[in-house]
Amino acid sequence: MLPAALGDTRDWAGLAGNEPTRPLSPLGTIGYRAPVIESTITFRAGRAGLGAAIALAAHVLVFVAAYLAPRLVGAEGTDMQDLAAVVGTIVLGQGLVALACLIVGIVLVVRGRRDLGAGLLLGWLVGGLLIWFVVLGVRLF
Repeated sequence: MLPAALGDTRDWAGLAGNEPTRPLSPLGTIGYRAPVIESTITFRAGRAGLGAAIALAAHVLVFVAAYLAPRLVGAEGTDMQDLAAVVGTIVLGQGLVALACLIVGIVLVVRGRRDLGAGLLLGWLVGGLLIWFVVLGVRLF
């Protein structure tokens, strides 16, 4: 006879019969497999275009803010203060755009909205390359 600390032996799987009366694992039974859910993942070009347009609009918004930054410094600002305002606005603004687009784009891709997330990431990349071409004065055509 087993000690009473082990509990009722009829609850043990396989000892009181061939069928277990208690689950052997936290998932229910040993060998449990999650049901396969078939999903139809569709990539919509319109949503990808929307994501790219949002990212490009964010780049344009940073340039508009950089254009307005010297005017916010005021009339008593020197040329160096104006330049510092423009450069600071572009660097900080583009940093925020990069951070936001990367985080939101990756989260959207992971959550299954691959079209919008990929469009956002692609728009950020294209906008970033165009900014460097503009800043460095590279002629595209």
